[in-house]
Amino acid sequence: MMKIFAKLLVLTVFVLFTGVAARAEVDVPWQWIHQQQIDKAVEQCRQLLAPFSAEAGFPGTLPEELKGKSWQEIRIKLAQNCSKSAKIMLELVDKYKLPVRLRLGAMYFRKRFILGTHIYPHKTETDRIHEFQCRDFAGACDIGLKEMKLWASAEPIWTGDMLWAKTIREGLERVKSMLPTFPQKIGEAEAREIWRELASKAVKAGNEAGMVSTRVGGFDFPAWRLKFAVKYFKAAAKAAVAGSWYARETDPLYWQQACIKLQKAVEPLAGEIDELLSSLPQ
Repeated sequence: MMKIFAKLLVLTVFVLFTGVAARAEVDVPWQWIHQQQIDKAVEQCRQLLAPFSAEAGFPGTLPEELKGKSWQEIRIKLAQNCSKSAKIMLELVDKYKLPVRLRLGAMYFRKRFILGTHIYPHKTETDRIHEFQCRDFAGACDIGLKEMKLWASAEPIWTGDMLWAKTIREGLERVKSMLPTFPQKIGEAEAREIWRELASKAVKAGNEAGMVSTRVGGFDFPAWRLKFAVKYFKAAAKAAVAGSWYARETDPLYWQQACIKLQKAVEPLAGEIDELLSSLPQ
């Protein structure tokens, strides 16, 4: 009886192993292509942004072409390089059929770069404010570059996804329930107030996603790509409101349009949450 049981056990392991191996064999070419393109995109972004990191000495040490320039000119260059980096990540997503967690990870970095283009929301800022925002950018750039390095690192075959599935599922369901519901019609008189209310809800939902991401991964099972896929929802919420959060506009039409833009940016998040959750082990 024990011999029969042992043979069945060996057969089961063999079937499971060959099944995984077969799937891996099919996936390997795409995994290799994806890894190549991720490495390429990350390196391109690194070349654009590394000179503006605290690690590179910025802003005390400036790229040669920016020496002698005003803080405003330096800050505009930052925004331009962030915009180029955002485009690189968008091209990566558009050109290659990335699995959901890789796609959302790439979109996480894209949203971070978009936030970098919103560093000068007003036209009346002083040079001191420009300098402050450049110094603030340097620290944020260090964090972003380190995150990209982790994200680009190829993960082991088993990252312990099962360990994080319950946490992510429960957390992102909360995030989804916190997303704002948009009214069908927004009048001119209340447009500004409604935008502020909707934007605040979006930010709170995004912060909740950020909290969930901190509970994903560990030293032994890093799960970087899963972590940044979850963190995407925080960056997406922040990017959705960044353009108007400090706006001083008094024109009601501006705020009506801002509500429309916010809706277009926020409403797809629920579907993207569902897509990520469906990719998790049950």
